[in-house]
Amino acid sequence: TAAKVREKFDAFVVLGIGGSALGPAMVQQAMGDLRHNELPAGRRSGPRIYIEDNVDPERMVSLLNLLDLDKTCFNVISKSGATSETMAQYLIISDVLKKAGVNLAENMIFTTDANRGNLNKIDASFGGAFKKYILPDGVGGRFSELCPVGLVAAAVGGADVRALLAGAGYMDELCSNADVKKNPG
Repeated sequence: TAAKVREKFDAFVVLGIGGSALGPAMVQQAMGDLRHNELPAGRRSGPRIYIEDNVDPERMVSLLNLLDLDKTCFNVISKSGATSETMAQYLIISDVLKKAGVNLAENMIFTTDANRGNLNKIDASFGGAFKKYILPDGVGGRFSELCPVGLVAAAVGGADVRALLAGAGYMDELCSNADVKKNPG
């Protein structure tokens, strides 16, 4: 998915709040160029990446003014599909895309629960046309960076997600040591 997004789109926008926004933002800042979005396309590791974590109208208009909507992929992240801020973001963006004649299912990814929630209902109303990733049961927002919530944006940004996961596994092993002198945590 990340390769397709990187090939087709100039911008990638995460619509989420809390861990669904903080994790992707942290990885982008930690692993990417601090001025990633301002670099010319040939010097960036992928599309420009924006993390929208609220529905402030001024912020949303400012973002929309920057985007070529047909060349922007939106990743809507809500496990329940009922997070009010994220669903408000979805409603705003879907309305703007429809008015611009942009195909929602081609320009959006949903990251949500496997079976429940509004994003699944929306996807079903489109005949299952959206690319979807599942947020596993038992993973709360604050701990979701190492599942599709964070890994999709990380991969779009050019991160080696396999190495990221291997490093996390290594740190998990180190931090599981009961000897405080050998446990970096």
